[in-house]
Amino acid sequence: MGKLNNNTKYQIFMMYVLVVLMLTGNIISSHRRILGIVISLYRVFIPATFILLIGIRVYRKTLRENLKNRMLFLYCGLMALWILWGIGLIFFSPYVNVYEALKDIVALMLGMASIYCFVELCNNEYILEKVFNCIRIVCLILCAWAFVEIVAGLYLPFSKAYWLQVAEKQDWLAIILQALKEASVYPTTTIFYNTNDFSVFLAVFLPLFYIKQDKSKKENIFSYIAIFIILFIISVNDSNIVIISVFFAVILNFLLSKDKKKAGKLVAFIFIFLSFGNKLICSFLIMVKSHLPFQVPLAAKQYGSIMELTKIKKMLNVKEVVEIQVSDAMGGSANSLMCRWEITLSSLRMTAKSKFMGVGPSGFANYIEKHEKESLLINPHNWWLEILSQYGIIIFILYLAVMAWIFVLVWRIYRNSLKHIDRIYLCMCLTFCIACIAPSNYLKCTYQWMLPAIGICIISLRKTETMSEQKKNTNEK
Repeated sequence: MGKLNNNTKYQIFMMYVLVVLMLTGNIISSHRRILGIVISLYRVFIPATFILLIGIRVYRKTLRENLKNRMLFLYCGLMALWILWGIGLIFFSPYVNVYEALKDIVALMLGMASIYCFVELCNNEYILEKVFNCIRIVCLILCAWAFVEIVAGLYLPFSKAYWLQVAEKQDWLAIILQALKEASVYPTTTIFYNTNDFSVFLAVFLPLFYIKQDKSKKENIFSYIAIFIILFIISVNDSNIVIISVFFAVILNFLLSKDKKKAGKLVAFIFIFLSFGNKLICSFLIMVKSHLPFQVPLAAKQYGSIMELTKIKKMLNVKEVVEIQVSDAMGGSANSLMCRWEITLSSLRMTAKSKFMGVGPSGFANYIEKHEKESLLINPHNWWLEILSQYGIIIFILYLAVMAWIFVLVWRIYRNSLKHIDRIYLCMCLTFCIACIAPSNYLKCTYQWMLPAIGICIISLRKTETMSEQKKNTNEK
């Protein structure tokens, strides 16, 4: 593309920061609070950038140009209505805890601001490719740490499996060495709370690693390796719903792809690996671990296994015990279906009891505590039910309609453009639709706002390309 001008360099830098923060959410935080809400880099950078971009528009008297981007205007309008509806429910719903509700409202406001900033900064396909590269890098960095967790059981403080605070500091190394020798692999969460949350994150962005027709052989081999790593992590986490979403997405990619041979190889690779390849890798890894040539220090014996340490940590807080019971039930093959059925029925009952208006932001747990204590549920564990039960059927239908419209427009665009970017976006959307019934709380998963942002950006870019082409044809005539 030649030399980049200063404006483009600025945009790319801003986009990198924006994308990393949207992907990692509130991980980088301080101990300071405003209205009880923890201050994080995400919660500072996003509104600051939003105000800056709006200020530039006002200064240049180009704010009205935003109205030309109808999809951005429509989505931000939906978010504004969603926020106002949530604020109204804080006052009228008997199930709302104001502190928890404010956190949800802030999450929605930041989501709207991050989408606006993304679309404003990502105004050409070159920058969009840079965004995709940034997402790939973040995914691979998390995968690298995931391998540490799988082998050594060493979890970060963000995880429900974090155990370091219940062991003596001088014994940490001994426990980790014991974990390295144990004949097992450990589930992985990295910067996320539980295994399903991390697995969904990887699955949603997995299509970014799909084989591209015009890439070199080396690049395609790298893509296969990245896909292999991500699939292995999802398999270790035993996230069945996520695996199903991966299958549907790769089949959609095959149906839409021009190069059926490469797309077919990808389907076969994923099917074979998830059928038995993952089990072979796990067996090999366990064999290698159990034969590592070192002695486990005696200090580790008093703590037992990593899983026992995690259980001790879980008993530190009664509410957390309930959360763990539910999330563990969600991960079990036998109990998972029954637990999800119970969640669905509870969500529908509370939606009906609220006259389809919603029980309010973060009102799910409070409703359960008052009416269905025996269920032990504290979260919908389903993005669709999270919206329906807490914000009501109006917001649910509007959200569904806007997201469907973005998907349909990109689908139409792809039929004309046949571009790889457009196709993988459709696969990401399909993955999201299925996999988002797995995480514990999707509203607080900031990376979800990446999907509507990319969709709006693609629609805007293709519209600009069409207008430029039409103008060129007119001038030639």
